[in-house]
Amino acid sequence: MPKAKTVILVRLGSNPSEDRQLFFKSSINASRYVQRDKSFMNKAISDKRYIFKSNDSIFWILDYGEKHFNIPQDLDRANLSQVVKTVERDTKSRNKSNKPVNDKVKPLRPKVDPKNVRLNLLLDLEQEYGSIANVPDTNTRLQKLRLLYQMTASEAADFTGRRKVTPSAEKIILNKKIRKLIEFGYSTAETASLLRVSNQTVINSMAKQGLKPKKAYYYKVRGVSKDNPRYYKPLYASTIHEIAKFFETSQAKLYPKLDKLGYKIEMIFKLWGDLAVGDDFLDDNKKHTKGANVD
Repeated sequence: MPKAKTVILVRLGSNPSEDRQLFFKSSINASRYVQRDKSFMNKAISDKRYIFKSNDSIFWILDYGEKHFNIPQDLDRANLSQVVKTVERDTKSRNKSNKPVNDKVKPLRPKVDPKNVRLNLLLDLEQEYGSIANVPDTNTRLQKLRLLYQMTASEAADFTGRRKVTPSAEKIILNKKIRKLIEFGYSTAETASLLRVSNQTVINSMAKQGLKPKKAYYYKVRGVSKDNPRYYKPLYASTIHEIAKFFETSQAKLYPKLDKLGYKIEMIFKLWGDLAVGDDFLDDNKKHTKGANVD
């Protein structure tokens, strides 16, 4: 199994003194942090595209494994967004000119009962990407598939609209879909996007059903050595602030204290539904165990 490549990203500021370095133990963690699919860092390096934009921040890939890429001294920091657009345009043009002609014909996918929603969706994705493992994490159909495999076949048919229902039942089914997504951990906006309804429709349904949004988890605390009980059972958290509160220290003193206690913090991304029963997580600065408390 190939060794994971460490990654150092730099969140670029208006001048070098405002730059902030971020360290990741693997390219997958780095890709998820900037909300891209898990192969994003590897592809960016192969395309020699070391600068990119994520949300409102501009990042530079400083280190990738043993490779180091210096930030140009003449980088136009006053127009970083334009620099990113220029690099992306040049990369697309270069890839297009180097792209080999594909004479291969995709094999026909096996015929499956149209009522088998989950299997049909799985086969469609494999037909398009070659393997389900190659589908980007951000793909909405993959997200839907993850959710469908937690449902019964009957619920899956209702969720995707494959079952004919009366207009009076449509609203009930929509509320069930919203409940499933919100309880899994999707945000209001993500739920609205997946179901192709407005944000207000989701908000109104949540209010009627007494639903509250779940937190996403971006950090996990685990032991450095196998002697530490947290080595095999991490503690998941949404913010550095609540980790500091749990360990009864300030954010500035958190990392030194964790070093003394034999802990480390890793950046991850998990929704509530991704946590397994028995996993520990922080809420209101207290440790809880999924399945052991009222969620």
